[in-house]
Amino acid sequence: MKKKCAKAITTIDFIIRDTILLYYNGTAKTVVIPDNVTIVNNNAFAGNKNLTKVILPNSVITIKSGAFYSCNHLSSIIITGNATMIEDLAFYHCPSLKEILITSKNKKYKTIDGLLYEYDQTNSCLKLKFCPTNKKGNCILPENVTEIARAAFLGCKNLTSITLPYGIKKLENRIFCDCTHLKSIAIPNSVTELGDWVFLGCKSLKTLTIPNHVTIIGKAAFADCSSLTELTIPDSVTGLGDFLFINCAHLIRITIPSNVKNIMPNMFDSCPSLKEIIVNGKDTYISFDGVLFKKTKVGLNLIFYPASKKEKAYIIPKNVTSIMNYAFIHCQYLTSVTIPDNIVSIEKYAFYDCNDDLTIFYSSPIPLIKNKKSIKKSSA
Repeated sequence: MKKKCAKAITTIDFIIRDTILLYYNGTAKTVVIPDNVTIVNNNAFAGNKNLTKVILPNSVITIKSGAFYSCNHLSSIIITGNATMIEDLAFYHCPSLKEILITSKNKKYKTIDGLLYEYDQTNSCLKLKFCPTNKKGNCILPENVTEIARAAFLGCKNLTSITLPYGIKKLENRIFCDCTHLKSIAIPNSVTELGDWVFLGCKSLKTLTIPNHVTIIGKAAFADCSSLTELTIPDSVTGLGDFLFINCAHLIRITIPSNVKNIMPNMFDSCPSLKEIIVNGKDTYISFDGVLFKKTKVGLNLIFYPASKKEKAYIIPKNVTSIMNYAFIHCQYLTSVTIPDNIVSIEKYAFYDCNDDLTIFYSSPIPLIKNKKSIKKSSA
């Protein structure tokens, strides 16, 4: 016998199927969800322009990701009952949200100072699920917080400082993404990994101390940190993601450990103020005069020449055998580069977007540079 699909029931402003609230199409400012609803579905209130307050009854067990996405005027959420599953990003992009309140009867979740937390299985430790987007000023997490959900602080533009307790091991993807007024953050020594895009768009962050137990930093972790001027990556770090510092407009100096597994030139893309890369140690990577090189069995690969170095002429060291893609990207100050006899390969975009007047000098046969500006044979 063929099973019939449950019919969606429309009750004035609510579209409900099998106790799942599919969509709310009303215009009220304060909404009380019907007490027969058990699940608030993805995008159920998404984009609602009138909603300022919502009350969830005892019957609601699950709130799906994106349920209240982009409710621009929503400022308060009250969960009165037994919710056992509040998915990450359930309240994403609610710029007016100041608080989430949960009744004391709930055994899975609690709120402290308006922030939403989840108990672990022992009820002794907490996981931060969500910080209301319109929370202002300083934020100090309780000492028994051991985990933070991905994107928990995403878009909290009015936070200026955050203090994290010891015990947190990983900063998940996008945790502090677009916290545009965040000026300081205290990262505990227990942290061993920084996720992808973790500080993306933190435009007011000028300084940052990375604990010396961190081993991995994800891709674009510091992208668009336009106030960051200097950063030291500790010797414990062995893995760095792509586009790590892209669009860090005021970044002047970076210190990197020598034993990282891979450093790509795209890590420093669109860093117009970068003058110096310093490498601690002499394992895989080294630096001379602020220029980054990688050791190989036959010599050195020139990885990156900082775009804001003011010298007009550069003589590549004699033991360099390869020049990598984007090694001289955006180098507008350079007018001449002298290539040594040992060069065996120059990658296609090695001199991408350099000064129009750049002249490359060489004395021995040179590999083809497909995007060359001007290459002249040295008379020396």
